[in-house]
Amino acid sequence: MGRKRTYKILLSDEDKKVLHATINNKKTYKMTVRRCQILLELDENVPGHLTQIQIAKTFGVSKSTVSNTVSVYYL
Repeated sequence: MGRKRTYKILLSDEDKKVLHATINNKKTYKMTVRRCQILLELDENVPGHLTQIQIAKTFGVSKSTVSNTVSVYYL
């Protein structure tokens, strides 16, 4: 049994638009693109969204990278 999630990622249409624009910008650093992709995958408005552990495996990053991305999103 996992811990209760502290944060819920609920992206608005405007948030998604900004994230996609950032991903598609050729001048964006790879690290920033990866963080945008992580946030899009964590969006709970989308049915079948992935868990943090699944996203970490999919993108080849650590669980703490996903957790840190989520916590920074809420600042």
